[in-house]
Amino acid sequence: MISLSATAIQAISPIHLHSVTLQEGLFSSYQRSKSNLRKPIMEKLYGASRLSQGLLLKSHALLSDLNGNELGQWLKLYNLHSISDPTTCRAVVRILNSDNYFIANKAYSFLIGIKNIDQQTDRALRDFENKKR
Repeated sequence: MISLSATAIQAISPIHLHSVTLQEGLFSSYQRSKSNLRKPIMEKLYGASRLSQGLLLKSHALLSDLNGNELGQWLKLYNLHSISDPTTCRAVVRILNSDNYFIANKAYSFLIGIKNIDQQTDRALRDFENKKR
């Protein structure tokens, strides 16, 4: 049986995602939801033509609390939308220090895919590479 929440998420079209209010509402629902609704929310956000700055900034605080699959979904979202600003990179850099190597490596893989990184991010990548050895 599909829940009312899942049905509502399915009904959102890409054109609706032009709304900053809707994007941030989806993010708020993501934070409050159980994992069964998180993936459909992310799949909707993948289809947005553009992500709101508010959603991006709020997502940074969430990254270190996610499991590996959820982190992978957020990093995929950033990739799909070519999000590579220094603020996002610094949020992802913090994950390089995770005790969970799987999660830290996801962050590393995302960061090495960015073409123009700042000095701070570059240094963190080199430190991570040296730590792996």
